[in-house]
Amino acid sequence: MLYLSNNIIATSDVHTIQKQYNVKAGSFHFSDYDRDILVFHKRQLKNISLKNLGQKMTIFYVPQQELEGAIHSKIPQKKKDCYHVASFNSAFTLFSSFDEINGEKNHFLYRINQQKTANLQTSLQALQSNVILNNNNDITRATTPTSAQSQEDLNDTYHITSFLFGLSLIYGNYQAKHDELLSIKIHIPIFWVYGQLAQTIKQMILALKHDGILVDHTMQDSNDGEVMQITINDYEIIEQLAHWYKPIASFSKITKKERADFFKSRIISYLEINNYDQATINLLQESMIKPLVVQ
Repeated sequence: MLYLSNNIIATSDVHTIQKQYNVKAGSFHFSDYDRDILVFHKRQLKNISLKNLGQKMTIFYVPQQELEGAIHSKIPQKKKDCYHVASFNSAFTLFSSFDEINGEKNHFLYRINQQKTANLQTSLQALQSNVILNNNNDITRATTPTSAQSQEDLNDTYHITSFLFGLSLIYGNYQAKHDELLSIKIHIPIFWVYGQLAQTIKQMILALKHDGILVDHTMQDSNDGEVMQITINDYEIIEQLAHWYKPIASFSKITKKERADFFKSRIISYLEINNYDQATINLLQESMIKPLVVQ
């Protein structure tokens, strides 16, 4: 019998309720009682007791909406070709100061030097963005049209992804190997006065998780205080950001998507050969399956 527990493919019901086991796999964390789950280990699929789950074993995550039989379109197809401009622009307005002389609020990019400003200008021009940057005395100021985000925007995958795209250009690092985009890491300084910013970003990450998109975040200490590191390696969002990034640079492939498709094919064959519940197999055939490596 197949089970879908905590969005993870399991192959048995609970063995015992005496103890819960905590599992971390990338940005996904869950706790469960001991049961058999499907894993990929030593080049083969197998059933293993949760209590025996070890590092570097691969487990399989299925987004909640797909478990319910409703394929969920995170970003409507007609919107995939272009990011949401206001949400993208809002990434350039995270930090601000008030000029008491002219009575104006100025937005600035933290610790972005002249060379980085020049590179950003080139990228913004390639994207035909309406954001204007000006570096004076090594302080980069950003001028954008109104870009305030509503509460609804903070829970919408299209708006959040557009915002993360802006952040990735300013504070991010596109990690690629042989023209293949592997992941994106973003480092955002969180001063004491901007503590609410961290909570807002965490809210966005939770909203993405609700849509089955897994993005990790950690808080790290630095000389300037805390820094929030956002790690993006979920192939869904990587594919979308790489698509929007094309005017700046192109990546030849996203192997994480190929890897997920490979595992899905193997899983369906394994379950059919071992005579598991056909109704659940049919659901999995129509669903997105994401391999996650246990840490």
